[in-house]
Amino acid sequence: MPKQKEELEQYEEYCQECYNELNPTPKPEVESQPEIPPIQPKLSSQPQVQLEPDQSELIKLLQQQVEQQAQIITLLQAQAKTFEHQAQTIETLQNKVNSFERFHQQIGNIYHEQFSQVDSEQPTTSTTPLNF
Repeated sequence: MPKQKEELEQYEEYCQECYNELNPTPKPEVESQPEIPPIQPKLSSQPQVQLEPDQSELIKLLQQQVEQQAQIITLLQAQAKTFEHQAQTIETLQNKVNSFERFHQQIGNIYHEQFSQVDSEQPTTSTTPLNF
């Protein structure tokens, strides 16, 4: 009984045998390769064949895509030039910062040399308070 119930649920309320009779599985057909005639060039003086509407619409869409891609390429080239300019500006600013740092360091060294010479030349002061 349980097997029959499961079978009925599985096969849309039919037993497997009835289900298979109502829904036969198609037998795979062996497809034969169609014969391809040899290509021969047509030498005719007729104008080119008109394209089907779907093909002409497809061509228009492809042309629009090409135009859009050309615009994108132009924008990207402009951005690349901007990035190159920014890189040059950054390099210039970095060189100026390095120059200012060297200048600051030289000034600091000069100050410390002068300050240390003044300290060594000064007599030691007495720590006794002066009475006036």
